[in-house]
Amino acid sequence: MIAGLKELTSAVDARDVGSLAVADFLLDILSHAQVVQVNFVGDRDSFVWKGHDPLQVKGTPIRCEGGFRPDMVVQLSPPAGVTALALQSKWGL
Repeated sequence: MIAGLKELTSAVDARDVGSLAVADFLLDILSHAQVVQVNFVGDRDSFVWKGHDPLQVKGTPIRCEGGFRPDMVVQLSPPAGVTALALQSKWGL
């Protein structure tokens, strides 16, 4: 699933493994992206996730030339598929 706004130069890519990538269109060079992990379950002891494991983020820096570049990577836990997505790039949401 991809969402973007033509006039605001941002895009979000959501995957079925509970991961999202937020990209901005800029001409400068980026050396790292912010990584955020969101836990929907919290401290519930009775919940057991029976699906696949979340994706692991590599700890090495990335180098992206100008254009659409990843600004933030979000991993949901449990890593269920994303079925709905909204983007408000003017507010950074």
